Amino acid sequence: FFLFIGFVLLILLGLFKSFCEICVRTGKLKEAKFTTFRHHWRSVTKGSLYRYFNICFPQITLLCIWEFSVHNSAGCVVLAVGCLLVTFVLLFFASFKLIVLGKLSSQKYKNPAYLLFSDEKILNRYGFLYVQYKADKYYWVLVNLVYLFIRALFIAVLQEQGKVCACLIFATEIIYCGVLIWKRPFMDKRTNIFNIFITVVNVINSIFFLFYSNVFGQPAVVSSVAGVVYFI
Repeated sequence: FFLFIGFVLLILLGLFKSFCEICVRTGKLKEAKFTTFRHHWRSVTKGSLYRYFNICFPQITLLCIWEFSVHNSAGCVVLAVGCLLVTFVLLFFASFKLIVLGKLSSQKYKNPAYLLFSDEKILNRYGFLYVQYKADKYYWVLVNLVYLFIRALFIAVLQEQGKVCACLIFATEIIYCGVLIWKRPFMDKRTNIFNIFITVVNVINSIFFLFYSNVFGQPAVVSSVAGVVYFI
């Protein structure tokens, strides 16, 4: 489904580009319409794929690494390796490139936002990774990817070690929540509050997972009550 939806996304973007060009040439669409999309079609397409890979990153990382532990078949393992490598290479390459551009902009123009926000090609292709962050916190995209990867890694490889997995996930969520509250990397106060709230909910979820994994050796009824509270 991951590969299929990516393929469909490319086809739809290509068809829309063709439709726009045909309408402009036949006079049914003004030349000024969809100018950015038509003139920077390749960058927009690459940016859309980056967005898609970014959205799917936690699930792809978890399921592909998990496949290494269950080994359903040689074909599944090969597919998992392929998906994982493509996702990793694309997202981490984009993240490192953004960090390099941010540092270059800071050295040359004394402001990391200059190159990241003034170059339309970079903005179309990579903008979704950093536009929600403050100009001087552009590096947070890499922090977020590392956090998502570590969490997915623990869940994927520790399926048979529930207590260890629950404790590590709890520690990961606590550390990330603390760093997020300390740095507050998002663009404005409202967005920071919203994302801190999400992270706090993740911490609360990880506390519930400690109960479900029987880390505390509590009676079964306690886990049942925790399940009802978790659902609410």
